[in-house]
Amino acid sequence: MAFRVFLPLFLIFFLFLYVALFNPGDAKFFYAQDRFVELPYVALVMLSFLAGALSLSLIHFFKGAGELINDFSNGLRRMRARRLESSFIKARRLALDGELGKAAATLEKILKKKPGHFNALVLKGSICRRTGRFEDALRAHSLALSERPADTEVIRQIGEDYRAAGNLEAAYRMLERTSADAQPSADTLIERRDLSLQAGRLDRAESIQKEIVSLVADEAGRKAGQVRLAEIQCLVGEQLVAERKLEDALFSFQAALKSAPDFVPAKILFGDVLVSLGRLAEAEEHFKRMFLQTGSLLPLLRIIKHGIGGGGAWLYGWALEHGSLVKADEAALRKLETWARSGAETTVNYRCGVCNSVEQDYFPQCPSCGAWNAVSATI
Repeated sequence: MAFRVFLPLFLIFFLFLYVALFNPGDAKFFYAQDRFVELPYVALVMLSFLAGALSLSLIHFFKGAGELINDFSNGLRRMRARRLESSFIKARRLALDGELGKAAATLEKILKKKPGHFNALVLKGSICRRTGRFEDALRAHSLALSERPADTEVIRQIGEDYRAAGNLEAAYRMLERTSADAQPSADTLIERRDLSLQAGRLDRAESIQKEIVSLVADEAGRKAGQVRLAEIQCLVGEQLVAERKLEDALFSFQAALKSAPDFVPAKILFGDVLVSLGRLAEAEEHFKRMFLQTGSLLPLLRIIKHGIGGGGAWLYGWALEHGSLVKADEAALRKLETWARSGAETTVNYRCGVCNSVEQDYFPQCPSCGAWNAVSATI
């Protein structure tokens, strides 16, 4: 350290000595017109050096002062950030404990000091949504998104705000945005499919479900996906029936049977549309074939309801004759035959195997719990 300091001083001393030895004369320094002072060359060199050293010292002084001020300012910012973080942790704890009002008040204090506090904006939006203030939730999450435009979690939160407010189409667009830059995962597609179903966009839900099935690798998952696709196609068909577009509905139920050949609701609905189209012989053959394939009483009860086929004792005799081949409920068939021969009125209830609700007519999807293919006939 001493060597690095004194070596330049020795060099400067010998430089001045050199100047003094070989330049013994004086230099005229004019400081005004016709006014000057005579200085030895060595003194002039020394003054120049001292001026440079003084300038360098001033530069280092102000640089050091600036660094000191900057360190002090950074320290204040860090202290403020720690206080804000402590307040945010407190607000999050209050929110988890269910004290949403206190949590919201703490967040407001944080945002007053730092309006762009990302985590505080996200938490505020969630609290507003939980308390039913959907517009405030959307505003807070939008401000958070302006701080981090590519944050997919905030985009998802905005989608939840729209969903809670009943704007399902806007919620769907937010979900699309979360996977705009990458191949969507099966979970993301399932969420978009369910949202489309809630919004009544059955055509879009059907298209998304086909994409989901294409992503599933294992056989069990593929079969489950095909059944879900059949459910959606049945919903599309029911909508078309309500619009009296029977040919289109028939095509939709055929597509459902192609997706899941053993899906009972699609078979029942397909037969019902055949009856509505006046294709009674085809409908009867379809329901009988369904009985022979499944042994279920449902197709026979549809034949009775629609009043097609031989009817009465002949139908029950035919069912008993073929029922043993498919292990049908023989006791139920004989009860139907007895009632048919006696002319007594039969009472059929349709019970959901999931929620045990009872309906007077067949529904492919339980009106109470929404379960598909869970209904059985009780005679």
